[in-house]
Amino acid sequence: KSLLLVSFAAQLSTLPFTLYYFHQFPNWFWLINLLVIPLAFSIVGLSVVVVLITTLLDTSLGTSYVLNFLLDFLNGFIHISQELPFAFTSGIWIDLVTSAMLFLLIVIIIAYLYFPKAIKLTVILIGLILLSIKGILWNHNRMNQNLLLAFSFKKEFVFGKIKGPN
Repeated sequence: KSLLLVSFAAQLSTLPFTLYYFHQFPNWFWLINLLVIPLAFSIVGLSVVVVLITTLLDTSLGTSYVLNFLLDFLNGFIHISQELPFAFTSGIWIDLVTSAMLFLLIVIIIAYLYFPKAIKLTVILIGLILLSIKGILWNHNRMNQNLLLAFSFKKEFVFGKIKGPN
């Protein structure tokens, strides 16, 4: 139970950054992290052991082979998990302001869960409304855009025009 909560907390806290930088959301994170989190914890701990043993004895006593095996296993598992059906929801484009607003909204919701009397539910609703208005304005601007673009391609000038959403 606590491992699942750690997985959700990690995903929720990094959600705005993940969407802003990678433009996708991992749909199977909750299931995959049930193995990845304990394995990563073991890898970090074993890395400390390998460094200590190697420093003190000038040999790893085989612990580096175990560490390499765990790292290879983790990388293989992550690679396989990326091939699962519906592994990602892609094409999520948010700007920096939306990412910051989403992060702030997550912080406010978490604060509300810990201090429900100090933070009113209306603050969360106002945050959701502002985020929605930002999205509506972004879509409106995208639908009404009218751009003339110029490119240099193979030493030739290429011009393009964007009108509307495309």
